[in-house]
Amino acid sequence: MPKVSKGLRNLLAAAFPMSVSVPVRAALNCGGPTLNANLAPYNTLHTVTSQNVGIDDEDAVRIGQMTAMAGEYRSKNGPGTLGPGKPFGVIYENRSKECGIVITTTGSTGAVPVPGSKRAPPREGLAVENTNMYIRQFQRNGTNGFYQVCYDYYSNGELTETQCSVQPW
Repeated sequence: MPKVSKGLRNLLAAAFPMSVSVPVRAALNCGGPTLNANLAPYNTLHTVTSQNVGIDDEDAVRIGQMTAMAGEYRSKNGPGTLGPGKPFGVIYENRSKECGIVITTTGSTGAVPVPGSKRAPPREGLAVENTNMYIRQFQRNGTNGFYQVCYDYYSNGELTETQCSVQPW
């Protein structure tokens, strides 16, 4: 597979600036869908199955896997989805993560990693990786009412706890 040119890397770094001071275990929001190599349909691709690819592998290996996963996403969701310039997240088989961006839908190098977006896999045991806040319920009686603010806590990609509190309106 061809290497990504230094010019393209610099362009991507300017287009998608990411702080290297972000904690290694921080949530990764790439601005598009997240493609998980451990789940269908990606875990059946020959470039993914039993390859144990992760963020420490060479660019060419990660590019190959990103390209295959992005192509599979388009085959399941329509050819107009995840086109050139669109970002997406990848969770590799070893549970490490990084952002990718589609550069073409026709070449062998269809997607490339976004510089500075690598995240190490979670350590053994449970650790909060991501928190999702949302308003679950809203009810209003005249001028009074209430709503619930809920937080979902995720660890190792699994929902581990939900906490809600009632707030007056």
